[in-house]
Amino acid sequence: MRTFAAVLLVVSLSACAAAADQAPVAEPYQPQPKSDAWWVQRHGDLLARTAKGGVDLLFLGDSITQGWDCRLMLADPATDHDGAGRATWERLYAPRHAAEFAIGGDGIQHLLWRITAGGEVAGLTPRLVVLMIGTNNLADPAATPERVAAGIGQAAKVIGERLPMSRLLLLGVFPRGKSATDPQRERVLEVNRRIATLDDGARVRFLDIGPAFCAADGTIDAAIMPDFLHPGPAGYEIWATQMEPLLSEMLTAAPLTK
Repeated sequence: MRTFAAVLLVVSLSACAAAADQAPVAEPYQPQPKSDAWWVQRHGDLLARTAKGGVDLLFLGDSITQGWDCRLMLADPATDHDGAGRATWERLYAPRHAAEFAIGGDGIQHLLWRITAGGEVAGLTPRLVVLMIGTNNLADPAATPERVAAGIGQAAKVIGERLPMSRLLLLGVFPRGKSATDPQRERVLEVNRRIATLDDGARVRFLDIGPAFCAADGTIDAAIMPDFLHPGPAGYEIWATQMEPLLSEMLTAAPLTK
């Protein structure tokens, strides 16, 4: 009887291993530029900033990051605004020789292109890179959290290859939607659960500050995120406050060695 049970166990384990081997692998994102005139212009502006050099702290991302210190260049001028986080940026990050290389509407595939074929980080040697990307990919209902998380891992890997002497502060995707029951909330949580494993305790650190934007019941106040996606001035201040301890620690750590 024991022999039979042992055989069943071996067969069961073999079946599980076979199933794991056959599990679908998330399709990687392919680097892709955009052709919109304003996107091309913004990319050109970022290349000009790259040429100037002198960047010790580099922020990479989409409109959420772009909102730190410049206009979002939204399609509807009536809803456009100057960087909601500019006052905080000027106080905390400009003195640290920071630059934000972000373009509204970008997904993982667009960021990958900008830091590879697009040449935006060529020649830069920042001590620290702050990365948050993926919310625009999650907006596509067909995009699984598994694929989005794998894509963020792609971006982190490419950044490590292009900027081998830079530490990476990987931020969790911010919560979306006013209510805790918004369908996007669980998708965001799943992405963040997956990318948290990229934290190696040394070159790459993960930080999820999403809960700081939410009340006890999980709702987001419009005073913090006016559209329940992009932070307003109060939201950027929360972001900075939550991020400062780890950011400061990583910026002042001993330089990496090859």
